[in-house]
Amino acid sequence: MPYMPLEDFLQATNLTKQEIEEKTNLVNENESTFIFIKDGINLFLQKIENQLVAIQMNSKTLEPIFLEKTLQILTFLYEQLIAQSQTQDLVLQEENTLLKDTLLELQEEAQKKDKLLAKKEEELEQKEEEIRFLKRKHQLMWGKIGNMGMIKE
Repeated sequence: MPYMPLEDFLQATNLTKQEIEEKTNLVNENESTFIFIKDGINLFLQKIENQLVAIQMNSKTLEPIFLEKTLQILTFLYEQLIAQSQTQDLVLQEENTLLKDTLLELQEEAQKKDKLLAKKEEELEQKEEEIRFLKRKHQLMWGKIGNMGMIKE
């Protein structure tokens, strides 16, 4: 899930760190604190909703600057969310490409091993055939010699 530095979020939204810590889960990484962007957007929208209710309850008019600032902040947060998502997508694409290349290399290596194994099995079969031939030749030779010895006696 995409996240952004807490300090950047605090600066953009004018929320307090205490408000954020009470209502969201923060991530600590490399001695820095981060907030998940979606959680931050929801928290910010709750604050805006509360402010709008207060304005309506007090029968005050809504100032255009309030809406403009709110839209700027939301635009900033959504841009951060999109940027983080695109970065994550690129990282995933790179990982997938690396995994695909590794898999293809492993498949090629396996095919080479299969060919080598088939060649070795063929050589083994030839050697076994030679051994069988030599055994038959040996038996024939010893058989003839054995028969020759019987004839002389």
